[in-house]
Amino acid sequence: MEAFASTLDEVRYADILLHVVDASSPELFSHIAVCNELFEKLGAGATPQIVALNKADLCVGELPYVAGGVPISALTGAGVPELMAALTKELTAGHRVMEILLPYARGDLTERLHKETTILDEEYREDGIFFRLRCDAAWHGRLSEFSL
Repeated sequence: MEAFASTLDEVRYADILLHVVDASSPELFSHIAVCNELFEKLGAGATPQIVALNKADLCVGELPYVAGGVPISALTGAGVPELMAALTKELTAGHRVMEILLPYARGDLTERLHKETTILDEEYREDGIFFRLRCDAAWHGRLSEFSL
């Protein structure tokens, strides 16, 4: 357990945890509990979590209920679009779309915008770079002076 814990030390910096479990395992709930206990010890207990209930195709009868659980089958691909949608929804919660005109003198921000926001449109204009982007509240605050 200690070796496992040390490899997961970076988990406290995650924006979201994708916890993949074997939905067909009789030990499903104890495995989830052990991992959640570990996440708590590592300081990631409050981090949003989505549980991928893998091997859902092998479950007989009703799937077990797990909060934040999305049934999938890595073998068949069933449920993967729903898992991607759940991840996207969680990752973009609280994000806003904004339009800015970034002066060329602040072009130093361009690379960071591409890395840390979602660029929906970009256009080089005479007076600066126009961006239509989706960003979190922190970026929204930083960019408000350039807002259109």
